[in-house]
Amino acid sequence: SMAAPGTHSRTLSVRSLSLPMGLALLGALALARPGAAKLTEVWFESAIDHFDMSSTATFKQRCLVDASHTLKQHVAGRVSPVFFYTGNEGAIEEFAENTGLLDELAPRFGALVVFCEHRYYGKSLPFGPGTSGSFARDKIGKLSVEQALADYAMLLPRIKAKFGLSDSSPTIAFGGSYGGMLSAWMRLRYLALVDGAIAASAPMKFAVGSPATPGFYEAVSLDLQGADPACPERVRLAFSQLLALARPDDASGEADASRKVLAHRLRLCDDELSRGQVQHLLAWARNAFVVLGMCDYPYPASFLAPLPAWPIEAACRLMKQDPAEHDALGGLPDSQRGQSAQTLGSGQSGWTHLDGLAAVTALVYNASAKPPSLAAHVRATSFARSARSARLRSKKEKDLNEAETYLNEAGGQWKPPVQHCFSLADEYVECADQTGCGLGDTARAWDYQVCTEISLLVSTDNVTDPFPPYKWGASELATYCQKTWGVTPRPGWAQVSFGGTASDPARGLRSGGSNIVFSNGLLDPWHGGGFLENVSESMPAVILKRGAHHLDLRYSDARDPPGAVQARAREAEMIEQWLQQASKRAEDGGQAR
Repeated sequence: SMAAPGTHSRTLSVRSLSLPMGLALLGALALARPGAAKLTEVWFESAIDHFDMSSTATFKQRCLVDASHTLKQHVAGRVSPVFFYTGNEGAIEEFAENTGLLDELAPRFGALVVFCEHRYYGKSLPFGPGTSGSFARDKIGKLSVEQALADYAMLLPRIKAKFGLSDSSPTIAFGGSYGGMLSAWMRLRYLALVDGAIAASAPMKFAVGSPATPGFYEAVSLDLQGADPACPERVRLAFSQLLALARPDDASGEADASRKVLAHRLRLCDDELSRGQVQHLLAWARNAFVVLGMCDYPYPASFLAPLPAWPIEAACRLMKQDPAEHDALGGLPDSQRGQSAQTLGSGQSGWTHLDGLAAVTALVYNASAKPPSLAAHVRATSFARSARSARLRSKKEKDLNEAETYLNEAGGQWKPPVQHCFSLADEYVECADQTGCGLGDTARAWDYQVCTEISLLVSTDNVTDPFPPYKWGASELATYCQKTWGVTPRPGWAQVSFGGTASDPARGLRSGGSNIVFSNGLLDPWHGGGFLENVSESMPAVILKRGAHHLDLRYSDARDPPGAVQARAREAEMIEQWLQQASKRAEDGGQAR
């Protein structure tokens, strides 16, 4: 899950779902944001296949545009630039609501702010939703990095014309996670269109088969260790206790009963947990730590889930044996309480590390927990979870209408009931990306991309990380992708298409790249796949020591660590430099970019 995500968990990048419900209305709309900006929804016709000259088929592609800052610069006789966010794996409003840097810089530069949606995500579906539409095997082949970049390249001149900008107005690309990869590739591939790029938390190494250092789950472990040196071992013990109850290799009736206890302990909706579901359960529980690591922000946020400030520290507090924070066994029948305590070797209180894990999953997935509990904090911000549950489970329009009415009446601060149990199938989709793919059509789209161009080989070993060993190498990925999509990953294609090799991932950038900032936060599990040292003088690495997943792209906050403030200042400085270069080229009649 890079962003989405996955709300790229990858849980799917979920913010408060009040916005997507509003976007269900067709046509243009004004989208309120934390700043004064208003984004207007605009639709364009894009070619389904840019590289088949015999095809004239098109689809409707969505962009969100804020033109409120451009007029002042026209009056002053200056050229307004375009700040263009290269949409990634999710609905575009999710990224617009969580990407404040463009909004904050636009008045300074008089920029037209544009967020365009990636094909096959959100509402920009070439053949409609579902497995009978865009996600049928014979339709999904038009989903590729190259087609998405061509979409953006073809949209740019039309957006400029529609909003009264000169065709020569400079463009700065922005993106986070996979979107950061796209923004860097836009600059690399379309030099005549893009004058510079801010590539935040872009794990470029993964795309060309270069190993991440540290590895993804090793970075999660380092986050836990930074919050509490004893935390990784507590997490390791919790997963061992989970496996002790799961007994995945035992088909006996006694093992079935043990798995039933486990399901109850973790508050699963279905207590008939089969042997075949154990790996899904492990991935679901592990994914909670992925979300916590990616969203380890210094303030409460709802990007992937409603979480408190510094959620990794919160999770490590939950992993401690603290009767004031936990009463996880309190709801178990005496027979199950005795079996559970005996199996896991708990102390007199009956508490085990597994109960800490249950509390952490509740923190992320927002199930009910007995107060007082840190997990209960999400009740005040659980609209996203409640509305999402209504949408995924009941799919009844009246549920959404009631939820939206309730939200509006309470001014956005209502407290709906939290979920009382977890449904593994609704919360986490097993897929080609072992960091998560999201849910629904988002999961299908990202799954296909990982099965073709964006090969993500992420394993756990229980040595450098606290999670049960699970190997996910090239052979496992290829087997899965053939079975699911009838395709074989082409890890060498990105090397040819964008340059770079496993041993020298920045080779293509050094040969033909310039004017790209690569920013990475060292709390972000993806940072080991990014460029942590300058690629060249014009492609600097900006490091946020206390930064999580593209923190620098988010709205400024008084609680931001100093590194975030410094990163945004550096990025603004680079943008100023790139725009000055563009202005000088225009005066000189055009020079090399």
